[in-house]
Amino acid sequence: MHKRRFISFRQIFALTGTVFFCIAAHGSGQADKAEQVFVTARTKIYLVRHAERDPGPDPPLNEKGRARAQSLKELLADSGITAIICPDWERNKQTAGPLADHLDLTIQVLPQDLRDDSSLLAEYFIEKILPAHMGENILFIGNMSTSRRGEEGNLYTLYRIFNKDSSPLARYNDFHIIVLEPNRDPVFFHAIYGAADD
Repeated sequence: MHKRRFISFRQIFALTGTVFFCIAAHGSGQADKAEQVFVTARTKIYLVRHAERDPGPDPPLNEKGRARAQSLKELLADSGITAIICPDWERNKQTAGPLADHLDLTIQVLPQDLRDDSSLLAEYFIEKILPAHMGENILFIGNMSTSRRGEEGNLYTLYRIFNKDSSPLARYNDFHIIVLEPNRDPVFFHAIYGAADD
């Protein structure tokens, strides 16, 4: 069982290739999909849950959520993000909005038929999104539970492609980074950001 350690964003962004702050690395427990990922350049995948919203089928962010979206922008403004990806949910797109505007990036909204199918979404990410942005810093704004078929949310499914022996924390203030490098096992980092999650 992998152990998590909490680290600061100052430590994460100051990394120079060392794995001193490594939370987890793959050994024999790699997921089948991860074994099929051909990494040609150092790539960072940033994973975060959408910000707070009120109940409903597809509600916008509430006041806390809008404040968290601003916190996300401030956090990642200088992190070298080159692509922002999210499912076609209003809460995800609004979480991405402030950072996308600040970086002058177009949010890449995934096809709508993927938003209720976590497995298909993860497969699409690995087969289409990751190769297109290899060598970049990618932000994925996902969901804790979206599937109408009883599946786990897309954050869990995507994370477990690279680490099937562990699950990401998916509170509103949780933040994960997966670092991929050629011929090396993935490295995982976790931190928290913004206001405390009620």
